[in-house]
Amino acid sequence: MNDFISKWKNDNKFKAKIKLLLYGIFILLVTVYAFSINNHMAVDNSINTNNNLNNTNDNKITIPKEYDYSITINIDEKSYQYYGTKKQDSITINKVIDDSETNYLYKDNDYYIFDNEMYIKTNKEEVYNIINYNYLDLNTINSYLSKSSRSGNQYLVYLKDIILEYDDNDYLVIIVNNNKINIDYTSLMKLTNPDIEKCYVIIDIKEKNERGEINE
Repeated sequence: MNDFISKWKNDNKFKAKIKLLLYGIFILLVTVYAFSINNHMAVDNSINTNNNLNNTNDNKITIPKEYDYSITINIDEKSYQYYGTKKQDSITINKVIDDSETNYLYKDNDYYIFDNEMYIKTNKEEVYNIINYNYLDLNTINSYLSKSSRSGNQYLVYLKDIILEYDDNDYLVIIVNNNKINIDYTSLMKLTNPDIEKCYVIIDIKEKNERGEINE
């Protein structure tokens, strides 16, 4: 130690070498620290990017201004159907149960039933008495898709993401194929009716052009 102090005081070349060595060590430490910070940031950015990708859902349904539609509802062994035309100012709704068909009109935020050659005011619950209308509404289905996780060609919508204070890992399954939407609502329906074995909804949309013709 005395040798080092003596050389430090009396040998300028030795002193310069030590200073250079210390400076090199300082640069090395700064470089290692900077690399560590950059690498940590890169990992964080990668995680954030992956999270954004997982949360991005580009398969939401594009809802035309005017279209023909058909909806098939299969509950256990029974099949029901709605079909009609959506225009900008009204919707025709035809409900088929067994061999019986009932015609409705939705206009100016009101529902009407066609009876004795005239439309008489009714309500949404009478029109959609088979299944809650929200489960058929394209905007609601889009809100489900926005919370979904993709698995192959299926979109899984966990009930805990759409039902308040629900913790189980049950989910809906939605398949979107061009203008056709297939939804398995079984797990959701079982919450209110445990006796239901299956509940499937198939929605088919055919967009109309400005002339009122179906786009092929």
